[in-house]
Amino acid sequence: MNVKTLYSVFLEIRVKILLLIILLFTLALTVYHLGYNLLMNSVVYGLLLLMSYKLLVKKNMNKYSPLQLAIRIWVPLVILMYVGIFFGLLYTVFYHSESMGVLEEIGKEIIKLKNPERIFLFNLSRGILAIIPYIGPFIMGIALGNSGFIMGIALRKLLDLEYYKDFIIMSLVPFHPYGFLELLSYGFFLTGSLYIRARKWKYMLISIFIAVLVLFIAAYLEVWELEVYKYGV
Repeated sequence: MNVKTLYSVFLEIRVKILLLIILLFTLALTVYHLGYNLLMNSVVYGLLLLMSYKLLVKKNMNKYSPLQLAIRIWVPLVILMYVGIFFGLLYTVFYHSESMGVLEEIGKEIIKLKNPERIFLFNLSRGILAIIPYIGPFIMGIALGNSGFIMGIALRKLLDLEYYKDFIIMSLVPFHPYGFLELLSYGFFLTGSLYIRARKWKYMLISIFIAVLVLFIAAYLEVWELEVYKYGV
């Protein structure tokens, strides 16, 4: 079997799905034995997005508009967020007191982002990194997977406090107006990365412009929502 044949087999959907399952199993073992291991989590989340979004984005980009591509990429972004949430909740099962300490430390940093400009700039840095061809999806996977993980810990705290309504509201964040727009903007950034690879500069600029605009709107919506829903506070 030559290298070309081996590569074609590797690209088969069934093989990719098997590799995704192996990655999830690896992450589960990591959480059980090591707790929150940032390096291992990041590698797995990055690979998960890199592989899963390729299952939905076809090679022939001419069939899709920038919006269609962004929406197709939005799907694995949402899935990855929930994967992170699941493993964050799993972490609290095995390491409850440690996980609450992690949440407290990260919460101190999140408080610093309580204005739309800072939120926008923070999220924009993710988007800019996502534009990098080939490795952009890996970087975005790291960011979203770990964000979901922390969200899972926060959800467990809401359960401990018996704030069930807040738990439901927060668990649906990817479908909130700001959550939907933020993830969609990342879809546009990753779409821009695809257009860079294809040397379609016009569509690349359009995708990035839309991504920045949508992300800016999402930042203001997020601040407004945090004022409305205190999530147990």
